[in-house]
Amino acid sequence: MKALFLAVFTTILFSIPNWSIAATEYQVRGKIIDASSKEPLAYATASIHDKTTNELVDGQITQESGTFQLQVKPGSYYLEVKFISYETKNINFIVSNSDINLGDIMLTVDSQELEEVVVQGRKEQVEFSLDKKTFNVNENISNIGKNASDILDNLPSVQVDVEGNVSLRGNDNVNILINGKPSGMAGMSSQDALRMLQGNMIERVEVITNPSARYDAEGTGGIINIVLKEDAQKGLNGTFGLDAGYPDLIRPNASINYRSGKFNFFAGAGLSYRRYNGYGESYTTYYETDTTYATDSRRDHDRGGISQNYRVGADYFINDNNKLTLTGIYNVGDETNNTTLIYHDFDVYDSLRYITNRDDTEQEDESLIETSLNYEKTFSDHEDHKLTAYLQYRDNSELEQSDIDQVSTKPDSDVIQKVRNDEGEKTQLAQVDYIHPFSETGKFELGIRTSLRNIRNDYLIESLENEIWVREDSLSNDFEYQENIYAAYAIYGNKFGKISYQLGLRVEATNIETTLESEILDDTNTKKYVNYFPSGHFTYEMNENQNVQLSYSRRLRRPSFRNLNPISGFSDYRNLRFGNPDLNPELTDSYELGYLHNWETGSFYGGIYYNHTTDEIDRLTFPSPNPDDDGVMHSKLYNLATEDAYGFEINVSQDFTDWWTMNGDFNFFRRITAGEARGESFDADARSYSARVNTKFDLPQDIDFQANLNYRGPQNTTQGKRLAFYTVDLGATRDFFDGKATLTASVQDLFNTRKYRNESADTGFESSSVFQWRSRQFILSFTYRLNQKKSREDKQDNSQNNNNDGEL
Repeated sequence: MKALFLAVFTTILFSIPNWSIAATEYQVRGKIIDASSKEPLAYATASIHDKTTNELVDGQITQESGTFQLQVKPGSYYLEVKFISYETKNINFIVSNSDINLGDIMLTVDSQELEEVVVQGRKEQVEFSLDKKTFNVNENISNIGKNASDILDNLPSVQVDVEGNVSLRGNDNVNILINGKPSGMAGMSSQDALRMLQGNMIERVEVITNPSARYDAEGTGGIINIVLKEDAQKGLNGTFGLDAGYPDLIRPNASINYRSGKFNFFAGAGLSYRRYNGYGESYTTYYETDTTYATDSRRDHDRGGISQNYRVGADYFINDNNKLTLTGIYNVGDETNNTTLIYHDFDVYDSLRYITNRDDTEQEDESLIETSLNYEKTFSDHEDHKLTAYLQYRDNSELEQSDIDQVSTKPDSDVIQKVRNDEGEKTQLAQVDYIHPFSETGKFELGIRTSLRNIRNDYLIESLENEIWVREDSLSNDFEYQENIYAAYAIYGNKFGKISYQLGLRVEATNIETTLESEILDDTNTKKYVNYFPSGHFTYEMNENQNVQLSYSRRLRRPSFRNLNPISGFSDYRNLRFGNPDLNPELTDSYELGYLHNWETGSFYGGIYYNHTTDEIDRLTFPSPNPDDDGVMHSKLYNLATEDAYGFEINVSQDFTDWWTMNGDFNFFRRITAGEARGESFDADARSYSARVNTKFDLPQDIDFQANLNYRGPQNTTQGKRLAFYTVDLGATRDFFDGKATLTASVQDLFNTRKYRNESADTGFESSSVFQWRSRQFILSFTYRLNQKKSREDKQDNSQNNNNDGEL
């Protein structure tokens, strides 16, 4: 802390203008370098002293390149160079009538001082600020061996349903970003892509419930930003790991980083093989005008395969103020999924009529190629005065091929079918952002963005009839989705006394065209609309540790290509899902009032929120209108009228001792939906709550132990109820080789309770179901760090870790 204070004090001192400088001053320049690695030393202190009086004449903190430039009059001087953990060096020189270039100045490490340096502070698992919550998932033991979908499911107020869809505070329209930008790593169908994204690649997750105009307006529920690991330390460093688990899991991974001179190279690779089992059960009773019947179904699945993730890139530091970053991503997956469905059909007297067995073997191949180029310019007048430009191209593809064999005691119900679903997405994104601070507390920000997406989906179902494959015209089609979005935004912020404010406006012009081609229907739909999205954030600083913020934003939910595609799935012919080409976007006005309090050993956040949504999109389920489809349900999306949602959220973090920490949260929300579809009223009043507790113990012998408890309360839906469930995760780590290696043992879903239970009903049916995507898993993980060391550091005050790092 003393060294940090001296560095800050020296910086402030040297930044004061020296009005006594005369016209006869000359420049003294040089470059400070590590004598061992030959790398430049940024933020070292270079100060010139009068050789006779030792009086300080001029000084400076070195730039990123290690360079300094000072001004002095003719005379005799010595240069004093200091840097933490390095030996101080003095150089004598004389200035007569010309500039002086001292060249490269080599500093050597002071080994005695280095041993005495104690690193204060480590990342807390949860950091609260008024505009977002940051979860340093890399610090959470129970996340080791998990994929991105599993990690999100373990975050406060975030839920991942049985199909992998992500929701935030009960709203399933969440915009998922990678490193602050849209990415193919979130996929065409984010639920599948997130399961492929390995957790060891993730540094932290940011949850933004009320984004400013800076962000894309998509996502009425908010934004989840997944930040990937990237290092820029000097020299060569990296990590190498291996995860093994039961049920089947093998996952080797590696990441390396090398920085030399103006270049920083980084790369990461991961291979994952996993297989897991799950099941589902449902019982549905159907009510028709003249009869009643029921179906009891059982589903068993065995899923998994191999996926590979590669990420390479380089930073080029053009000079102290300009940086260029090129990144490439390649992901590929190859899975084989086996599903068995067994239906028992009963008549009105509850007597068994038919038994149907349906086996589905699916081969699923996925690939992603993504390249991005980022340019960043920092202006010399202010470190926050920046211009950034970003270009991205990505190409996703996904091919699903299924062989279906159905045998039934019901006459004429034996079928042999094959399904081919070929999807592809190409996206080009260009974005420019400019931030200009015009005072110590004020800033102005501008940005423009263009996003062009083309998605194709060729869907073919064929049945074997008399040894000839016949196309099922009513279920097969070719669907194309073209989405062009043009956006611009402006943000103005300033501070008066204890009140900070930020006002923003974003405008987005959307052009969507869908084309459907099938044997029975050709159709083209075009949607064009321009929307304005204001945002406002107001912060009142009660003192340095307590803040209150009021925020507002308008958000948008555009129907996705799956939502608009009339046909979207056939894995379970008794439960068919359909899109709706006539869907309109829904708009949400979001308000939030929050209070944040940090103290020496903990923090507290409490907030209340309210969202008003028009043209709310909901999925409704009805029995098939075809009289021959006994026991078949159709699920389709509709625009209902309005939805009003409100709730409150509490987050608490506390360090009880230097070896025991705990954080927890509680979220309650209520969603009131009103609207009509198919001539029926679908008003609903949904209440639910969730709670999470995480506790960690630093034990002797370099052992850490951690436990997570998650609970989700019951929730009403437009046609029923989702029942409550809880899960428990445990993990322990042990460091080896002087902190260079770590061994972790963990169990996910200790009591095997992560089961989704639902009850639903309408005028024509009532149903209850239970589904488990995968069962309890045990994981053993080993990590080795090259030229890095995991130390069990002392902790800083939470008032520093949990500061208000929001927009203002």
